[in-house]
Amino acid sequence: MSEITFPQKQTGFDSPVNSEHLLAIQYRELKDLKPYKHNARTHSKKQLGQIAASIQEFGFTNPILIDVKDRIIAGHGRVEAAKLMGLSILPTKRQSSTHD
Repeated sequence: MSEITFPQKQTGFDSPVNSEHLLAIQYRELKDLKPYKHNARTHSKKQLGQIAASIQEFGFTNPILIDVKDRIIAGHGRVEAAKLMGLSILPTKRQSSTHD
């Protein structure tokens, strides 16, 4: 695991940052993303329509957070809205330090 040190003037601090925690967006097939079975959050049809309208107007401003097994950690509503919109490729951020 490599570390990156940012110069003081760039970040306001001079400490090593684990490269694993840098924001790396990867586009993945929607069909490969798996809902987290213990997701407590649900969205009504109206809410999904609002999310879809937001994606249509602004695009994805926040990637779908997934674990190493492509399970959705955060973004279930965005994934469902994307399905309604007929999208097949979504921006994701893999979170590698999650627990089962």
